[in-house]
Amino acid sequence: MSAYFLMLTKRFLWIACLLLIPGCSETLLQTMDRQASEKIRQRQRDALGESGFSIDTHDHDTNRADHVALDTIGTANDAYDMQPGTRNDAAPPIPRRSPDESTYATDRTNHTGDSDGANGDGVDVGRNVGEDVKGGVGGNVGGNVGGGGTSDAQMQPVVEPMVIDLEGVLAIAIERSREYRDRKEDLFLTALDLLIERHLWGPRFFDTFTTRFVGVPESGDHDQVMEISNSFGVRQRLPYGGEVSITALTSYVNYLRESATKAASGDGSETQTGALTLSATLPLLRGAGVAAREDLIQAERDLVYAVRDFERFRREFLVSISSDYYNLLLGQANLRSRQNQTKRFEQLSLRTQALADAGRESVLEVQRTENRLLQAQAAETSEQQRYSDSLDRFKIRLNLPLATPIEILPVEVVAPDPVLHEAEATQFAMANRLDLQTTRDRVADAGRRLRVAKNDTLPDLDLFASTTARTDGDKQFAGFDLDAGASDYEVGITLDLPLDRRRQWLSYRRAMVLAERAKRDFGLSRDRVIQDVRSAIRQIERARFTLELQERNLVIASRRLLRVQIRSLGPFEYLEAETELIQAQNERDAALRDLRVAMLQYLLNSAQMRVAANGQWIEPVGLVPIEADGKSDAGHEVSETNEMNESGDETS
Repeated sequence: MSAYFLMLTKRFLWIACLLLIPGCSETLLQTMDRQASEKIRQRQRDALGESGFSIDTHDHDTNRADHVALDTIGTANDAYDMQPGTRNDAAPPIPRRSPDESTYATDRTNHTGDSDGANGDGVDVGRNVGEDVKGGVGGNVGGNVGGGGTSDAQMQPVVEPMVIDLEGVLAIAIERSREYRDRKEDLFLTALDLLIERHLWGPRFFDTFTTRFVGVPESGDHDQVMEISNSFGVRQRLPYGGEVSITALTSYVNYLRESATKAASGDGSETQTGALTLSATLPLLRGAGVAAREDLIQAERDLVYAVRDFERFRREFLVSISSDYYNLLLGQANLRSRQNQTKRFEQLSLRTQALADAGRESVLEVQRTENRLLQAQAAETSEQQRYSDSLDRFKIRLNLPLATPIEILPVEVVAPDPVLHEAEATQFAMANRLDLQTTRDRVADAGRRLRVAKNDTLPDLDLFASTTARTDGDKQFAGFDLDAGASDYEVGITLDLPLDRRRQWLSYRRAMVLAERAKRDFGLSRDRVIQDVRSAIRQIERARFTLELQERNLVIASRRLLRVQIRSLGPFEYLEAETELIQAQNERDAALRDLRVAMLQYLLNSAQMRVAANGQWIEPVGLVPIEADGKSDAGHEVSETNEMNESGDETS
């Protein structure tokens, strides 16, 4: 009981602070932000666990509906659970394929910067979201991640490029990305909606001052009265409908101008009275029972859904950012290939010109070589433009200034090369996909709203009761000295027959349609989860096969160029072989990129991906730098061919 009165006192002090001290409004907003953030963290811990894995509060009974592969819909009572259970089990160990079964090799891309470049510090999702909302997305990200240099405009220092790897990219995306902040704010707004609804179900104070002047003109008489009244009280909603309130009323009346009758009676020109009223209303049919708490139940469940949606978005967002990162690495590799090709064509052009001057080569071959050199230079310029455009789009997505120079450091996402078991992956996804769990719980929401709509068609049968204690009317200034003899009470029932319920019946019919639609949506989502897993497995298998073909194609192209070099064929054969080798390298890199993305997409679709609060991958996925000398057999052959190429050009 003391805790209840302490809560009432705190709320009263908040209201007084807000009204009397202007500076307290900022403190009140900070308190609300803190409450919303605490509510979000609580729901994240309940749904996802302390470290990103949920710890189910229920017993791990495999017969429970929560622990089935989500093929069944919960019971009607589950719809009234304000915190529906969430499955977010730790991903099981993924069996790796044996080394001889792996067909793809390490990327041929070398480092574009120092391997010890600065990594991103990451962002804690569990921090105060309210501070994020008010504070904006400012901050020197370049200084945190890898940028440097002074800001003195007169010195005009050379701006060093921001060297970032995949971990730094993910950290910057979490810290600065607009779409990430939008989704984070959506979660915060949902928490604020819950706080608003909870406030409506708590004790609510009110204090009303009223001042009025009343005049009664009559023939020969004219009364003028000033009345000042204050009504202070508190009201509280009841759990199953209705409301109870207690009100203290104080009234002061001053007769500014008295009539002759009033003056003759000898009554005073000033009076003060008081009264204390306790009243309650309780619905018996319409609006009674758990239907009265519909808004509160839905607000509580919406926050759970928002937590799930945000966590699902974080995983999808990081996969998407990683895909963009690998596309940039692929663009770097293609650009390097074009640059190397242009360099070798320049050497070949000089060599052909020298042979033509010595009379050992025709002018036609010189012109053909120069033409291919111009084509190579044009292709290099186009590749440079495409890479620059991709880099600018990437900066916009990360919310970095376009003028900020960045250097992408290649980092390999080491994911296990899994043995793909479709049945096991599908079963795990059906039990742990957060979006599917939300769709299932929305079926329960639709059923609950259907019952609420049915309740809304009932007659209004309300029980009301009130009692009022007043002060002694014979006293001119009674203060707040209540007189038991001047008290009264009333009890009654109000019945409003449902003569016009057409709008309610139409709403009930609408709720029936929405309930059926929710069931179909759940069935569709369940089928799509299965299709996503199957598609991801097929995508991995296709990427593996494509990579194996491109590896073979790369070996063939490198051997052909080697034969052309050994047999000292003409410039035209050399140009053709060089072009095929560059194309084979680019296609092999694209196939490797597709396999990496397919691996991440498989972990996402099968609900086996876990992302820490700072944006780092959680096992079974890790980050390691790409070794500069890490090449497959085809890569070694290409390297040997390029070395022989360069030595042959120098000899010539």
